[in-house]
Amino acid sequence: MFIRNFLHFYNKEILFLIVTAFAVMLVYTLYEGLPAIALRNWGWLTLTEGITSYQQDNCNKCTTAISAFSKLLKKNHDEGIAQGLGLALFLRGQTLKSQLIWSSIYHPTRVLAVANWLNNHKQAELALKLLSNYSLHSRGGLVDIQSYIGLVCQKQFVIINRATGNDSTRNTCNDYWAKTPDGLIVDGQFETTSLQFWRQRFTKGSKYTIDRQTGTPLPSLRIHTVKNTYHGGVFQELVLPKGTKLIYSVRLRIRPEAAFRVLPLYIRYQQNGETKIGAGAPIARRTEWLYLERSFTAPGSDGDRYTFYPAFVSGIGEIWIDDVRLVPVENIERK
Repeated sequence: MFIRNFLHFYNKEILFLIVTAFAVMLVYTLYEGLPAIALRNWGWLTLTEGITSYQQDNCNKCTTAISAFSKLLKKNHDEGIAQGLGLALFLRGQTLKSQLIWSSIYHPTRVLAVANWLNNHKQAELALKLLSNYSLHSRGGLVDIQSYIGLVCQKQFVIINRATGNDSTRNTCNDYWAKTPDGLIVDGQFETTSLQFWRQRFTKGSKYTIDRQTGTPLPSLRIHTVKNTYHGGVFQELVLPKGTKLIYSVRLRIRPEAAFRVLPLYIRYQQNGETKIGAGAPIARRTEWLYLERSFTAPGSDGDRYTFYPAFVSGIGEIWIDDVRLVPVENIERK
């Protein structure tokens, strides 16, 4: 009887200890975790408010975000929190400190999202400064960052061309265009990891892939179609000033199968309320790499939108696209 009562009591004690230990762990987790979550949310909330009010107060609330993110990073490194701290420091004018933060970032998704928001809300100058600040000290993804700079500049071309934009924006964009062979096209060499800078006229009978085994030079874009219909292709849209003179060029490799037809250097735009289309001579034969070029002068008025397809495709077959360029005539040096 004594032994049975002892074991019965002992088992209760063991159960009590287990429950107590679990409760302590739960309280500790809540104590440590909830403040961290709240602090993270508070940091992003104040940073977001600071970004949206930047033009009024130069991101005063970023000071609070800096404090919150700094406390979180003392406990453990997190790329998302580090980007929040870098953004807050940059927007408060502490650019040297932000550059130290960028050196630990591999995937700048939040930096790019903020730059895109700024560009879409008429703050291209600040977007370019942010991207340039990041690209100088990042550990990876430099090509993507440069392409994002090109994307901002692409949308600012009308302002820059008319000399009504900010000098800082004009200088950054002119520097970018001097270094890239693609001109106003972003990622015309298809060197990024995806088609993120190209829009697609997708059909169920077509497949788009980056081919790292073929190109002039490597890589290139491969479009494979399996249905006899219009497939379109990839394209970029630009707003151009009236009278802009451009040279549009591309390299194509074609493997037709059935009713395959390619309209190279295809351009679509609106003029006097009507849709206008222009392209090079259609190609339906098998080819190795072809270099094609055409000149184009923007009609209409300032602010008109133009859609540029390197190749507009229909039918069944394969086509490889590379070295897409759209260069203002005054920027071309003939040798």
